Order: sequence, then C-alpha cells, then structure tokens
Amino acid sequence: MKRLRIFLFAVLLTVGNTVFATHQRAGEITFVHLSGLTYEFTIITYTYTPSPADRPELEISWGDGSTEVVERTNKVNLANDISRNTYIAKHTFPSSGNYSISLEDPNRNAGIVNINNSVNIPFFIETTLLINPFIGGNSSPQLLNPPIDNGCTHKPYYHNPGAYDPDGDSLSYALVPCRGFDGENIPGYALPPAPNGIAIDPVTGDLYWDSPQMQGEYNIAILITEWRKGVPISTVTRDMQITIAACDNEPPEIITITDTCVIAGTTLVFDVTATDANSTQVTLSATGEPLQTTVSPALFPLQHDSPPLVTQFIWHTQCAHVRKPPYQVTFKAIDNGPQVNLVNFKTVRITVIAPAPENVTATPSGNNIHISWSPDYCSNVSGYKIYKRASSYNFEPDECETGLPDYAGYQLIGTTNNHNDTLFTDDGSVFPTLHGREYCYRIVAVFANGAESIVSEEACTSIINDAPMLTNVDVDITDSENGQIYLKWLNPSELDVSQYTDFKYIVLHSTSAHPNQFEPIDTTYSLQDTTSTHKYLNTKELTHYYKIELWGKADGIYQFVEVSDAASSVFIVIEKLDRALMLNWNENVPWINSSYTIYRYNELSHQFDSIGHTSLRSQLHQPGHFSEGLPVPLQVDGIQGPPFLRL
Repeated sequence: MKRLRIFLFAVLLTVGNTVFATHQRAGEITFVHLSGLTYEFTIITYTYTPSPADRPELEISWGDGSTEVVERTNKVNLANDISRNTYIAKHTFPSSGNYSISLEDPNRNAGIVNINNSVNIPFFIETTLLINPFIGGNSSPQLLNPPIDNGCTHKPYYHNPGAYDPDGDSLSYALVPCRGFDGENIPGYALPPAPNGIAIDPVTGDLYWDSPQMQGEYNIAILITEWRKGVPISTVTRDMQITIAACDNEPPEIITITDTCVIAGTTLVFDVTATDANSTQVTLSATGEPLQTTVSPALFPLQHDSPPLVTQFIWHTQCAHVRKPPYQVTFKAIDNGPQVNLVNFKTVRITVIAPAPENVTATPSGNNIHISWSPDYCSNVSGYKIYKRASSYNFEPDECETGLPDYAGYQLIGTTNNHNDTLFTDDGSVFPTLHGREYCYRIVAVFANGAESIVSEEACTSIINDAPMLTNVDVDITDSENGQIYLKWLNPSELDVSQYTDFKYIVLHSTSAHPNQFEPIDTTYSLQDTTSTHKYLNTKELTHYYKIELWGKADGIYQFVEVSDAASSVFIVIEKLDRALMLNWNENVPWINSSYTIYRYNELSHQFDSIGHTSLRSQLHQPGHFSEGLPVPLQVDGIQGPPFLRL
C-alpha cells in the first residue's frame, strides 16, 4: 500500500508543549474525484479556539515524492470555544493503486479521559483511496453531522455521522482505536467505559453509548468503509470528541416509520415526531442523500417548536433514483436541556425500486414462442431479463422485492440490451420447448447500476400439439448385447388430418455414445400403430434416445409433418460405498416424473422387491445381502407419460 501522510507542522517551533495544550479535538479527511487521476481533498479539524497553537497552513506529503503547503481556506468559530478549520487541496496521483492519506498534528487537548497524557499525544486521522480504472471514478463518503457532541452522565448517548455517498455506493461502520504517533494505535487507549455497552450499527452508523458514568472529554474513532460491488474502495476515519457533563436531562425521542421502499415515479410521505417530556423546545432536522440529490431532492424543513413536534418527510421520487442499495436518512432531535442539549437520532433506509414491465404477451409460432412487452416506465432501463417456467406459478413479490427468486422455479433464458428492445423469441435452445406443454414467461427490467425492477405478471402459452408424443421408453431386458426397449407414443392431438390421405411413423434412435446421431430403426404405417420394440441392444452400458417422425401422404407423396420431442431410457449407475450402495439415475424425457420406486432382485423368490421410494434421482441403499451383477430395476410414476418405466 502506498502511503500518503498529511502533516500539520507547528508555526512556533521555539515554543514549548504548553503552546499545544487543548488544541486538536476532532476531524476527518474526505475527497471528490475530479477527473482521471486528479482528486480534491478536504481536511476538516476542530480545535480549541483560544489556543495559540493555530494552524493557518499544513504541509501535505503525497507519498509520490512531492510535498505541498496548503493554506487554510476557512475558519469558523463555534460555540463553547470550538473552531472549525477547512483545508482544501488538489492532487494528481502518478498511477492507479491504493493510497493512504493521513494527517498527524501535535497535539490533542489535555484531559481526555480515555487517552492517557493526551496533551502529548498527536492527533492522527486517515483516509484510504483505491484508484482503479475498472471501478470507475469515486468520491468518498461525505459526513454531514459534526464530530463534536455532548452528553449527560447516567443517560444514553446517541450519535450518527450523517454519512452519505455521492456515487450511491454502500457504506459500513465500525468503532476503531484512536491513533497517535506515526498512525499507531495510542498505547492504553480504550473505548469510554459503558456499563451496558457502547456500539455502532454497522449498517446505519447509529452510535449508542449506554451510559456515560463520569463527566469529562472522551474521544472515539469511527471507520466508514465504502463498498462497490462487494469490494472496499475507500475508507474515512472520523476522530470525534464527546463532552459528558453532570446533568439531569433525558434525550428526546424520535417516532417514525421503519425501513421502507417506494416505487419510482410516486411520492413517499411520512411523519416524523420528536417528543421530550423534560424540555420545552426541540429542534428536528434530517441529513442524508435523498436531501442532497440534484434530481428532485426530498423535503424536510428544519423545525423548532415545543414537543411533540411533527414534521413530514416528502420525496417525489424519479427513475433516476432507482438503485440497488437503499438510501439512508438520519433524523436528529435536539432538546433545550438546562445544562446540556441532548440529542437523539433515528435512521430510516429507503429503497427506490422500478415498477414492473407491463403488457407481457407470449405467442406461439411453429416451434418457437415470441414474447413481447411494453417499454418500461423508466427510460433509464438498460435492458430486460426474460424468465421461463414450465406451467404457471402464482408468484406474488413481497412489498419491496425486486427481481425473481430461484424458488419460483423460473429459468433465465435471455436478455435484451436497451430500453426499447422489448421483443424476444424463445427457440427452446436454453430451456427446451416441448409440444403440448404450457410455458410461462416473466420480465424483469435491469439498470446499469445493478438494480432490478419488480417482476412482471406472467404470460403463458403452449406450442400446438401437432407432433407425436413419446410416453414409454421402457427397458424390458438389461443386457450388453440382447437388451430390449419397448416404445409407445401418442398421436398428435391438434393435427389437421384433412390434408393427408395416409400416414406413417418413422422411429429414430441414437445412444449416449453419439447422442445427436439419430438413425431410423422402424416404420409403422397407421396413426393407430403407435408402438415399437427395439431389440439386440446394449442396455447395460448405454443410454438410448428416441424420436418419432410423422409423415403424411399428400398428392401421392409422403411429406414430413412433425417430429416428437426426444425421450431417453432411464439409466441407473450403482456406486459402491462402505456397506452401502448409492443409486443414481438420469433421464431426458418430455413428461414429468414425480416419483420413483426402486426394486431389488430377490434371489430366493426370483422376484423384484421394492426397497425404496423417492422424488429425487438418487437413493442410498444399505442392503443386508446383495448379489453383485444382478440388475436393479427402477419404477417411475409420472404425471404425464407412462405409469411404469423399467430398466
């Protein structure tokens, strides 16, 4: 990791340590991507206003062999002798890579309870940056709530940094040790004592300290990690100071909705209520990306009034707001306690989702099915996903659910690549389309940022049943040379026979050795002649595949009409285990087998006895006695097709 450090240097080098007393209290470093390898950094520090150890400029060491002295751009004197200092610098990095930008300055203020000898411990904060052309430009999280706060002894303390990411990346939060010399963890540092715990929510950033026991100043550090597609691409470490006083006050409470979602193009409205039994006035405000977005920002005016104070959050959402990660809004209530103004926070996560594609139709054409739908309401859609399922399924997405879950049983068969590309032809190449079966389709709109819409309603249809349908491929004899398979099929139920005078069926065959090389093995000359027996086969080592072609005579010449869907024999494989056998079998048939019964040959009765029943294509068998080499037949109960099928 390349390492850049931002060093604040003392202006008065000849003055002793007393100059630095009660100086650095809190701060963080953030950045904005400008172009290419160029970024703009903002360093914010909070200092003790009367301290002579002022910092009108700081020296930045970028870690690429160059340094730069940057002047302070702004200093604002706040209440309680606190000053907010802002430094801004642009820098162009030499190449892609990982960089750490850090600030080290002597010294922290004296008397920090959880940092021993704090007046002689440097103040250190750090931000990391990953430059990688494959992830694109990136700006760091921006922190909207200040890192200087107050609390009361024996009362719960709340904080939230109010972070949002301008690129829409996900954020996570963690408490980390405060750091000092050379960025090392401060020796002896510990989180403030808390009888009932101090923790930060890793998702929302809500900090809860229950409860301070001793008055004084405490420092904690919050690490905010920015994630894009599961990869951490930056971190910002905020070092903040909390002043605890001996006061008799309770923090206000915030009452509002839980996490929610909203369909793009509609308006989200909900109430936020601040209550406080101990105060005569509360201030209610909000921070978060919905209030910062340039396109149709949310509205939540800052309000001061006696409790209970009710304010409406209003957001007229647009398709530009659709994304996978939720937006985060943090509501803040401050009371007017007599000694210390206490604060409370409430975070609400809002997911903006796209509406479902509409007017989906499925139309058969020969052996293909044409699917169409209307262009999505959101014009920033980058394309669509087309899903298919055999038979209808009454799937209703949850209120905030997008996409299509696996358990619904649909298979992705194709995509389109722009908003107006709303036609798709299913030729059965991904998910075979069989004659006489119903198939249902659903559409999901997708966005370039990875978001998906609500899934559409399904549209169902079927290919005309104008082809023969195999119903039996039964292994009557298992043998390497004299095996035998019985075939049976059904006439096409939707065939127009009026245009033909005679018919014939041609039986085609292939094996697992050459599964796509079908050759004719038998011919029948009547629509009523729908069986065939195939002899002298190796059914012990090979799987056998069959198709039935239908030919009709018109004008004295036989013409090809249609061919059935292929069907295979069921082939069982026996794997020897320790005192057990694992039975596995495979099949490729146009009907649905709902259950299987396994039979084992009984040497005493010379009959096959049932040893198990399953809906799977495998079965573990632990025989008490097994004669190796004897066949194990398999019986199949099917929803469609033959009632029995044997090896």
